[in-house]
Amino acid sequence: MNDNVVIGLQSMIATLHNMTDEFILTMTMATDKRVIFLVKVYAELANMLHFINPSLLGSVSLRLADLTLRNGLTPLCPLAFVYLGATLLNMGTEYIVHACRLGGCWMASCLLCP
Repeated sequence: MNDNVVIGLQSMIATLHNMTDEFILTMTMATDKRVIFLVKVYAELANMLHFINPSLLGSVSLRLADLTLRNGLTPLCPLAFVYLGATLLNMGTEYIVHACRLGGCWMASCLLCP
C-alpha cells in the first residue's frame, strides 16, 4: 500500500473517530443514481481485487467509505464498512479497535439498508 493511501486511511479514521455510530447509521439514504451506481462499481471492483490484486483494496475501500460518508447510505454501504475494516486489520494491530468498530457499523447497517 502506498503512502498516499495510508495517509488517506488515517484521515478517514480521524473523520470516523469524530462521528458516533448513531450519526453514521442515521445518515440519509443517497438518492443520486450516479452515486449509487458508482458505489456498485467500486463494490464489484473490491470483490475482484480481493482475489486478483489485494494490495489495491485499500484504495478502493477508502473510496467506498468516502462516497458513503459524503453522499449517504446505499444498499451496498455495508460493504464499504467491511472492506475498510479488513484493510485496517491488514495494516497492523494498532488499527484493530477501529476495524472492530466498523464491523459493528456493518452489522447495524445491514439492518438499515434496503
